[in-house]
Amino acid sequence: MKLPLRKRTSESADKRPTESTGTPMDEQLQKAVTDVITGSNDKIVEIRPANESKGGGGGKLALLLLGGVVAIGYWMGKSSRKPSEMIESVTNKAAKRTKETTERAAEQIEKGSETIADRVEEESQEAGEQVRQAGEKASERTEEAGEKASEKTEKTGEQASEKAEKAEEKAEEKAEESSPSGSSSSGS
Repeated sequence: MKLPLRKRTSESADKRPTESTGTPMDEQLQKAVTDVITGSNDKIVEIRPANESKGGGGGKLALLLLGGVVAIGYWMGKSSRKPSEMIESVTNKAAKRTKETTERAAEQIEKGSETIADRVEEESQEAGEQVRQAGEKASERTEEAGEKASEKTEKTGEQASEKAEKAEEKAEEKAEESSPSGSSSSGS
C-alpha cells in the first residue's frame, strides 16, 4: 500500500522550528509517521512531496490521511491477532457446549434407564402376582373338581350298592318263591 505524505518545501523548512522548539503538530506528525513505518510489517510506505497548493487545508488533509492510514494499520494489526483469539474462543465455547450437552444426555439416559428398570420390576412383580393368583385358582378348581368327582363316585357307589341290595333282595324273594319249601308254606 502506498501512502502519500506531504513533505515540506525548502521554503517551509526555513520557517520550521527546530527540534527543541517543535510545535505539537510537528511532533504528532513525526510520531504518526514513525508509528506507520514501524507498524507496517511487510507493507510499503511511500513518503513523497505533495503538490504544493496555496490553500491552507493541505497540511490538515495530509494529517487526516496519515491518521486514516494509522487507523487502518492499527485495525489490520489488531484484526490479524483477533482471528486466532476468536477461533480459540469459539472452539472453547463449542467444547463447553458439547460437554454440557453430553452430560445432559447422559443424565437423561440414566434417568430413562432407571425408569425402565423400575417399570420392568413393577411389571415383573405384577406378572408374578398374576401367575400366583392363576395358580391358586387352578388349584382351587382342581380341588373342587376332585371333590365333585369324589362325591359323584360315592353317590354312584351308594346307588350301585342300593341297586345291588335291591337286586339281591329280589333274587332272594324269587329264590324263596321258587323253592319247594316256599310253596308249601304258601299253600297251607
